[in-house]
Amino acid sequence: MRAIIANFAAFAAAATAAVVPRADYGYWEVTASRNSAANGWQSKDVKAEYFNSELNETIPVHCTYSDWAGQDPKVQESCTDPSFKYDLGSDTITLTQTVELWGEKVTVSGSSPITLKCSAVTGRFCEGSTRVDVSTAIA
Repeated sequence: MRAIIANFAAFAAAATAAVVPRADYGYWEVTASRNSAANGWQSKDVKAEYFNSELNETIPVHCTYSDWAGQDPKVQESCTDPSFKYDLGSDTITLTQTVELWGEKVTVSGSSPITLKCSAVTGRFCEGSTRVDVSTAIA
C-alpha cells in the first residue's frame, strides 16, 4: 500500500509541470561554429532565431563562449537571452529557451543533427546550420 501511495505522489509531483497541449511549438533556425588555436584557446558561437506562428516577430539570440587557456578569467560566455541554453555536441545541437506563448511563459526545447564543416586551410574553424524543431513545451 505504501508503494502505491509513494508512486502516486511521485506521479502527482511530475504532473505539476504541465506539458503545453499545442500543435505548433515552433522551431529555431540555428548557425553554430567552433574555433580553436594551437595555444589551447577554444570558442563557440551560436546564433538562433525562434519562429512560432503565434508570435508577431521572431526571437533572435546570439551566444558566445571562449576558453582562454592560461588566462584569468579563463572562460568567458554570454548570451543575448539569459533563458536560452544550448548544448553543441559533436553531431547534435540541443536548444532550450523560455518564451511567451498563449499568454504564459513556456520553456521550449528540441534537438537536431548538425554537421560542422571545417576550414580546409586550418581545420580549426568549423561551422554548420540546421533547423531545430521544438519537441517539448512546458509551462
